[in-house]
Amino acid sequence: MRASRALHLALCAVLLATISTPSGAKVDSSRGHAFEFLRLSAEPVGRALAASHLASVDGPAALAWNPAGLAEGGASAVLLAHASWAAGTAWEWGALSLRRGSSGLGLACGVLRSGTLEGYDADGRSTGSFSPQQAYASIGYGRAIGPAVSAGLTLEGLLSGDGRDAPDRGWALGGGILVHLGRTDLALAALHWAPEFEQDGERYPLPGTLRAGASIALPGRTRLHAATDYLVGEGVSARLGGEWQATDGVAALAGARLGPAGEGVSVQPTAGFKIDHGRLCFAYGYQPAAGMEISHQLSLTCLLGPNR
Repeated sequence: MRASRALHLALCAVLLATISTPSGAKVDSSRGHAFEFLRLSAEPVGRALAASHLASVDGPAALAWNPAGLAEGGASAVLLAHASWAAGTAWEWGALSLRRGSSGLGLACGVLRSGTLEGYDADGRSTGSFSPQQAYASIGYGRAIGPAVSAGLTLEGLLSGDGRDAPDRGWALGGGILVHLGRTDLALAALHWAPEFEQDGERYPLPGTLRAGASIALPGRTRLHAATDYLVGEGVSARLGGEWQATDGVAALAGARLGPAGEGVSVQPTAGFKIDHGRLCFAYGYQPAAGMEISHQLSLTCLLGPNR
């Protein structure tokens, strides 16, 4: 059973190392990390902008990038996102943001589905099929602490298992700050930070991330984003993104990440679009993945109250 469990976790780590976005992280599969899915993009706008937009994100998506954004934007809203990859793997993520005055409360949850896999022991004998499931939940709070500054905190809970043994559990804290300077917004965010968790008698760190970014609104319905981040176990990456509002309610998105990949450096392009239609917003993002199917992600956001 322990060998089968180790194989299950290693399989999940290898798959997630290949499909992870937006960081493009490569994971040492021998560690069998249960919570590498924290590296995945939670929603398609962030994916399409290569995670460069943490200085402008607001509403439900702020839980994934910068909880200070819960105090930004207009109405309360709910966001539902779906991403599909190769081998029947899918990442479902949903979030709710509730606005009141100068503050906002957010709730989010996500599930990574890997389908049914076959388990084998160390001698290659079948131990039966299992269905890996990894789940995530978070609660966040953001508040404006001045006319140009907002700050926020988030608490995350994590589960990972194969349905046969008690699941691995973890928790993490995060926080962020936003500063508005005219047409320029600045941000600093830290997510997935926690003590090491124990798995099969060994201890491993969560993939904590520290990001800094800026967004600039330009004439002609254009906004540019730039960010840099440090990801535990990987190193420092640079990210660029841009939004161009082609017409009222329709925006084109594009981005790129420059960072470590294996023993070298890679450039990962991303693209997508979003369509605002009154109280509904549809978004799509994708990232080509070398040697794998292209990774697609969709989301639908619905406003729950008047947009101030």
